[in-house]
Amino acid sequence: MNLTKWFIVERKGKKDIDILKIGIFSVIAVFLATYIHELGHVIMLRMIGCQPYMPSIFFMFGLTPYECGTHEMTPLEWSLAALAGPLFSFIVALFVWNYNKDSIARLFALNLFFYGTLPNLIWQIPGTDAYFAVTHGFNPMIMTIIAYTTLVLTNYLVAREIIELE
Repeated sequence: MNLTKWFIVERKGKKDIDILKIGIFSVIAVFLATYIHELGHVIMLRMIGCQPYMPSIFFMFGLTPYECGTHEMTPLEWSLAALAGPLFSFIVALFVWNYNKDSIARLFALNLFFYGTLPNLIWQIPGTDAYFAVTHGFNPMIMTIIAYTTLVLTNYLVAREIIELE
């Protein structure tokens, strides 16, 4: 299904992208990217043995409350739970990017890459998933390598599409 045509309008005999429709798409994409990101936390928390509750989705961020009962989470489990959101976002984005060549699907994948994944891998910013992982014992150098590797892979996928290789 090709949704690209929905965004195209004709003005004065020229085709253009409708900014209002892109705005609507952007709000929906950020909501879905946040939900997918939080779903990664939910899956990992269940694997660890905790009970996550329904994620709260706010416009620009999400929060997944959970309870572990008597289970005391180890530093590794804290790190895994924190990094599961960005990792799940990245995996879903790779799938969408490679499975569906539709421009709008690719635009959604870019939202997942640049909203649901990359900002959450910057451990120096308090409140990010990477920050929680590092403050619970995850190695900051490894976190930095993960962040840069993710950025390079994302830029590689985008560059392959926009640079003509003849």
